[in-house]
Amino acid sequence: MNIIKKLFSTKGEQQSNDKLILISSGQLFLSRAPSSPKSENECLYNDVLLSIRKTSHRYDYQLIVHKPTFTDTSLFNGDDDSDDGDEDDSELLLEDSNILKTFLIDERLRLSIFEKFGQQTITWKDLDGDLGDKFEYRINSDVVPNEAIDQFIIALYKCEYEKKYRKSSVDVRNEQLKEFVVDDDYDEEELINSIKSTTITQSKVLDSGSDSESESEDEYEDANEVVL
Repeated sequence: MNIIKKLFSTKGEQQSNDKLILISSGQLFLSRAPSSPKSENECLYNDVLLSIRKTSHRYDYQLIVHKPTFTDTSLFNGDDDSDDGDEDDSELLLEDSNILKTFLIDERLRLSIFEKFGQQTITWKDLDGDLGDKFEYRINSDVVPNEAIDQFIIALYKCEYEKKYRKSSVDVRNEQLKEFVVDDDYDEEELINSIKSTTITQSKVLDSGSDSESESEDEYEDANEVVL
């Protein structure tokens, strides 16, 4: 059975939170907005795995960044063609000590994939960061085959589907997952508009404050004239 089918299978659901689908090699960066005074790109982890794991809550999944702890990752890179659903060789118990970051998979993350610096890159919003901050997982294409990347992206969309509609994605067609495909260019435009809107709002506040100060000065001068 394919690993992506195992992840979303309802059979043996009590152990399903131990099943992983992952990309076995990549770098995690924090990418900040051009307007940020901080460094635009910061490499957080140089060689880490990115995986999807089912949580103890039905229809909820986590995107996990963790340290590699095993030598043979071929089963997790699209090479698991076994049809035996009872085999355990494609399951991995993930130890908490190896987890570096976790994210609940949700539409708000705005998960997307694009090419950057010649590398396939999975990106998502840093919901706890500043406006425009994103995480970028740059995939090592020398190690990870395209088939594994495609499987991973489809799995992400299925996770978002289950989170949104609170039902299984086992029989969902790819056409139904298109609503979760994020246009990165649109996100950039949305960010620019948000920055402009914030700037305009701040300008209005400053202008309003200046007007108030002018009125106060005029009132003060009028009061002085009355006293004189």
